[in-house]
Amino acid sequence: MPHSVRTRIIKGLGASSFGQLVTLFIQLAGLPAFLGALGTETYGDWLVLSSWAQLLSMSDVGFASAAGNDMTMRVGRGDRQGAVAIYQSVWLALLGLSALALALVVAMLWLGGGGYLPVTRLSPRDSSLVLMILSATVILNLQLGLIATAFRCDGHYATSDLLTSGLRLSEFLGQLSAAFVTRSLVHVALISLLIRAAAILIFMGALRNLSPWLVLGWKSAKLQLVRRLLTPALSFLGIPLGQAIMIQGMLNVVAVSLGSSAVVVFDAHRRLTNAGMQLIGMVNHSVWPELSRAEGSGDVALSRRLHRAACSLALLLAAACATLILSLGWIILPSWTRGRINQDFFLLLLLTLAVVTRSLWYTSAVVLMSSNRHQRLTVRMVVSGLLSLGIAFVIMPWWGVSAAGFGALFAELLLLMYVLPCVLVLTDDSLRGFIDAICRPQTLLLGRDKQA
Repeated sequence: MPHSVRTRIIKGLGASSFGQLVTLFIQLAGLPAFLGALGTETYGDWLVLSSWAQLLSMSDVGFASAAGNDMTMRVGRGDRQGAVAIYQSVWLALLGLSALALALVVAMLWLGGGGYLPVTRLSPRDSSLVLMILSATVILNLQLGLIATAFRCDGHYATSDLLTSGLRLSEFLGQLSAAFVTRSLVHVALISLLIRAAAILIFMGALRNLSPWLVLGWKSAKLQLVRRLLTPALSFLGIPLGQAIMIQGMLNVVAVSLGSSAVVVFDAHRRLTNAGMQLIGMVNHSVWPELSRAEGSGDVALSRRLHRAACSLALLLAAACATLILSLGWIILPSWTRGRINQDFFLLLLLTLAVVTRSLWYTSAVVLMSSNRHQRLTVRMVVSGLLSLGIAFVIMPWWGVSAAGFGALFAELLLLMYVLPCVLVLTDDSLRGFIDAICRPQTLLLGRDKQA
């Protein structure tokens, strides 16, 4: 593997690690801090209004992700002008979509929609104002997402990740300060908006220093480029849909069949087994831009090595987490839930196997997603999720809550059987060579690529 590629991946992993620490800090400190500053009911209103505003995050219809892949592939084959054309075309498209989404929010609130929001402490006027400010913040965040793809396409994704993590931390501290000083959700929301606006200027300044050839504008924008990206962009929306079916759908199947108590048991086991996916996500995030670049330059050997290395590391992390969870689950679950939930070992085993399987196919699927070849994958994710719900529902009277674990494992195996053969063909690899390589992880980053 080229030294420059290895260096960028290591920097990306370091930046992702910092991002995980920021996420952990916000999750652990946020709830008690905001409850202390705002009180339970006011903080509940904030969560409700934030969730409504977050619906606007779908208004980019996946364009930023699809554009990031396309730009990176173009840079990989030396087509900087083409990357600029994609950048400017999608920027104008996002501006149009954002303006439309914001106009719909304004119209809804102007027609009195603020009075129907499910809040308890805020007046309709304040609710409307907070939702308006939060909606504008989400719209600005869409622009930030596109600018981040520009960093990624030129190999500076570690810088983008560090800036994004710094932004999240600054926004959290700013919101918390406003909450303690003013006790007003309007001021908390306004702080978020101002920080996001400042972040756009900071991101654009940093991008200009690192990649001065990547400029926003309209001279190179073309409508046909937006049309060509529409299918892969919409397909990116199908990925969270498939995940929602497998997660939220299974929770509802358990609720219908076994009741709320079983839902709590299943959800606790699921959350515990999914803890390791954060680490695997760091691997995928770091290798994604390099796979796009290799695809753009036609370097199949590099794609193969990156695929093998990422899968090997993901499996190693998943296996380590699985061993820890299966060994200590009987201690972790009762301690975590204060004695309310005890370990169901069979359920824990099935869910752990499902996560290990997912770590392999999802890491492998980055090859498809990084080259905008994920359209069929999203369809299979939805179908596999629906099949898993049906199987779990049928066997749940006999298996109990463990049926949900079996359904989850079934869906992950179906996706593995589709993704891995597809990716082996794309990377000109063989199953035997792939298995042999991932069993020798120490050779993947340092040794020569030997196709078997």
